[in-house]
Amino acid sequence: MQRFRTPRGFSYALEIKPYENVMIGAKPTWMEVAATILTGSLNLLYYTDFHAETIRLRPEIGIMIFGSRIAYGVNLPLLNSDFEGLSFDSFTLQVNLHDSIFD
Repeated sequence: MQRFRTPRGFSYALEIKPYENVMIGAKPTWMEVAATILTGSLNLLYYTDFHAETIRLRPEIGIMIFGSRIAYGVNLPLLNSDFEGLSFDSFTLQVNLHDSIFD
């Protein structure tokens, strides 16, 4: 019988926002499990629209079921708080496609 295992530790992602000005965000993340399905993560994001850049800290809280995660977070500016095109809060949908989430 396979038992589901929640991913933990460091991960890396790339966010792409294809709006008026295309923005790309590099996203290193540290995630820990707070309960069976409750997760928390701390993200450091570097965004650029190829004219300006910003660095944001985003703490997130969410739920994870079968390797998919939905989370709510807030973007706290660390550099260039006047950067346009980002909202204060964020919803994240994460789907893990690798097979190592099962034992």
